[in-house]
Amino acid sequence: MVENSSFNCCVLLDSFESGQTGLIANVLSEITQIPVFDATQKLAKSFGFLLENCSEDTARKCVTALEAVNIIARVCQNQDLVQLPDFVEIKKALFSPEGISYFTHGSENQFTSEWKNVALISTGVFRQEIISEHTKVVKPSAGAQAARVGLMAVGVPIGFAKEKKVTVKSKETALYFSLDLFLSNPVARIRINPNSFTFDCLKEQMTYSSTTNFRLCVQEIVKLSPSARKNQGTEFILAGKALNLLHYDTPYDLDKENQRILSISGYQTPQKKSP
Repeated sequence: MVENSSFNCCVLLDSFESGQTGLIANVLSEITQIPVFDATQKLAKSFGFLLENCSEDTARKCVTALEAVNIIARVCQNQDLVQLPDFVEIKKALFSPEGISYFTHGSENQFTSEWKNVALISTGVFRQEIISEHTKVVKPSAGAQAARVGLMAVGVPIGFAKEKKVTVKSKETALYFSLDLFLSNPVARIRINPNSFTFDCLKEQMTYSSTTNFRLCVQEIVKLSPSARKNQGTEFILAGKALNLLHYDTPYDLDKENQRILSISGYQTPQKKSP
């Protein structure tokens, strides 16, 4: 099937303030001819992609309508969207006023980048269901034992009830975090996983809590790289909000937000060579 090249545009939001939701939803409702409620629901999971796979004419109408209510957005060709580099998880980092030095898992080589090369600080907060199993010994109830005694008293040889071992499943929800730094010159994407990262970089600030260390690490990186852009997760950290108020359903959601931010900031990735 040949792709319809007339629907190769999207509309990207430049920045978002919570008070703008109603205004944006009204514009999207008018452009797409869907109810405002549906437009609001869609906006909540758009991560700044207000329209996708639309014509350039529709995209420009949307941008013009948003400008009329003082909301800045832009038209972007699908082919111009930044293709995110693969992440490399790091095990350790060293912070200095000049830059960050880090070590990847499985390697003792040290890599260094100046803070001015940090293009985006992206914090992810996800919910994870943890299912566990354990064996539980179930004793017969007093009523069941009494009934058996009664039957045995009238000559029915059934014996006493025995203990049973049963497998019990339990489910709980936990939060897990990630921190991606998108670097330029050279392009790289390094990830800090608080479950495997050594927070020695915090020095005397380091605590016994990985969650607290994670917050402190994000705050320190933001302070050292003031020109870097920040995603919504990072803004939550800086505002001191409860992390359970923010979560992405999947890593794909986070990457979608990252793609929008990097695309509007002019982030350059190496061009893939044709085979």
